[in-house]
Amino acid sequence: MSNQQNTILVTGGAGFIGSHLSDRLLELGYRVACVDNLNHYYSPKIKISNIQHNFDNPNYKFYFLDITKKDQLDKLFKEEKIDKIVHLAARAGVRPSIEKPLWYKEANITGTVNLLELAKQYKIKNFVFASSSSVYGDSDDVPFQEVQNVDYPISPYAASKKACELFCYTYSKLCGLNVICLRFFTVYGPRNRPDMAMYKFTDRIIKKLPIDRYGDGTTKRSYTYITDIINGIVSALENNAQYEIINLGGAETIELNQLISIIEETVGQKAIIRQKPLPKGDVKLTNADNSKAEQLLGFKPQVDVRTGVKNLFEWYKNLDQLEVNDFPAAKKILIYSMAYFPLVGGAEVAIKEITDRLDYYNFHLVTAWFDKKLPRTERIGNVTVHRVGLGNKLDKYFYFIPALFKGLKLHKKINFEIVHGVLESYAGLAAFLFKKFTKVKYLLTMQSGDSETFIRKRTWFWYPLYKQIFKQADFIQTISYYLADRAARYGYRGRIKVVPNGVDLVGFDQTLSDSDKQNLRKKLGIRDNEKIIITTSRLEKKNAINDLIKSVKLLDFPYKLLILGRGRQEAELKKLSQDLGLADKVIFLGFIEYHNIFKYLKIADVFVRPSLSEGLGNSFLEAMLCRVPVVATRVGGIPDFLINGQTGLFCQVADPADIAEKIKQIISNSDLAHHIVENAYNMVLRDYDWEGISEEMREIYLQLSEPK
Repeated sequence: MSNQQNTILVTGGAGFIGSHLSDRLLELGYRVACVDNLNHYYSPKIKISNIQHNFDNPNYKFYFLDITKKDQLDKLFKEEKIDKIVHLAARAGVRPSIEKPLWYKEANITGTVNLLELAKQYKIKNFVFASSSSVYGDSDDVPFQEVQNVDYPISPYAASKKACELFCYTYSKLCGLNVICLRFFTVYGPRNRPDMAMYKFTDRIIKKLPIDRYGDGTTKRSYTYITDIINGIVSALENNAQYEIINLGGAETIELNQLISIIEETVGQKAIIRQKPLPKGDVKLTNADNSKAEQLLGFKPQVDVRTGVKNLFEWYKNLDQLEVNDFPAAKKILIYSMAYFPLVGGAEVAIKEITDRLDYYNFHLVTAWFDKKLPRTERIGNVTVHRVGLGNKLDKYFYFIPALFKGLKLHKKINFEIVHGVLESYAGLAAFLFKKFTKVKYLLTMQSGDSETFIRKRTWFWYPLYKQIFKQADFIQTISYYLADRAARYGYRGRIKVVPNGVDLVGFDQTLSDSDKQNLRKKLGIRDNEKIIITTSRLEKKNAINDLIKSVKLLDFPYKLLILGRGRQEAELKKLSQDLGLADKVIFLGFIEYHNIFKYLKIADVFVRPSLSEGLGNSFLEAMLCRVPVVATRVGGIPDFLINGQTGLFCQVADPADIAEKIKQIISNSDLAHHIVENAYNMVLRDYDWEGISEEMREIYLQLSEPK
């Protein structure tokens, strides 16, 4: 049988190793069925660029699916006559697995068992599984040999790979499946993942940005060049061993400090070192014994690290020339949002963060033309923005009419698959009406923190139509459980999922030097003995800044209250401060650029917003990420993330005396403040990362594409 008659299923086939393997298999005359779910561990656009040169090859077929969905895999096996499987798909990364272990259990273990079960069912000849050197844990018994005890992995990622090796053994013994588990040792080269040290160091050194050196730089790795790994995989694919575990390690094992020196020499630039402690889960040494690989696979690594780094650098220099053409699996989505950049609120930030990560989707967004200085059409990030209306404040009330017609006109050219209404008001109305005219699936995002009393007053003349915004949705995504309950109260009975807004982890988890903090305090006229209370809020009734101002009048220690934001109550709140004799205590800073807010949070001692209603409350999460203890009310979506005494303190609604009491507790009890700060900070890192949230939104888009 010739190779061309054999079809190889390559999972994770759009990734770094998978794309190189597909290229080699096509060169050898095999047919390749490539499976990838293009998750957001790094940009899907990079993965598409890895494989798009094969789209016109008749021996190559791309399947955009998730290996954790067995029904999707089953359809593939029915369509293709798979002869052999190379299973590379996995959640990668040791450090992220510590933060989100459940993701690794589902993707790595469930996905692998699904494939083994189908391999058994469809009588697949050979199964090659990509394991990892991380299963050896922090062993000092070097070089690592396959017979060593690997019962003590030190990260969920390593544990998932060990578990998969055991499942592979079980299926081999019970079903007669030929399985080879290959333990890869730090693979690098062209198309390297952006999170890996080789790529990251090269990129940051060239850009004159600091690189993080974990530990003292004496950790060692067996670095394995990509072509050596591919040689080993191909040999394993053609080997009919019933069950083997085999190391595939590089030509040499070197220290981190030496690697940095080689990259510096290659790019002609010195590194800026930022020293960090060795994280949990990282091992001090990996060192492969390749004797078994040489014996069974004829494996002999050929490429030394210096040559490999040079090859990676040559590829890196041409990265800017990479282009991604229209991708067959990309969704075409129309978004309706009343406002969009440069007009920014929580909903607008969410749209941009999510669409930037879904960078292979085709997004068009219709918004109101509030400012005539803004162009009618422009590209912002990964979204084509269309502005409609007259360019004045009236656009807010009549937005849905020109927005609907603009969307219908775009639909004739683009043929949208999903219409997404962001906020349950006029944008949701435009999306609902668009669905009525087109039958396109309709997703509604609920983010409004307004109280139901306020909503009824605002919508009294069109309330029956307003309720249809909810009832007619094919799927509703809310940012809190409070809003999910509201959707049900308004008569929605369909699919619903709570996906919160995220936080800009990079932007807010920055360090502000002591000198910069001191300079900012001096600029604001804050004395060394004064505590800083802060709120970052729209100056609207629902945020109850009036109650906060009244509360600080009751404090018995030196302080300043910083108020960041603008709104309709600004003049009223300034007058209240003067009337209470607090003009020198309350500082209204007005609008602060989003990327500068963290600086003010970093000098604060306590964050307070005594909200009357709240959809979720991103400002609280941003404060938590800046390690500022939070005082809030038990309203709306706030209880989703605030546990009293653990991640913040609750105060009573419309009760200045209780607000003041909670502020005093934070200021007077440093142990309590520290406890709250650490818990809240870790919670935000774990649960409010835009990467994970974008992944959940992509799942919603995919579900909308499937029949109910």
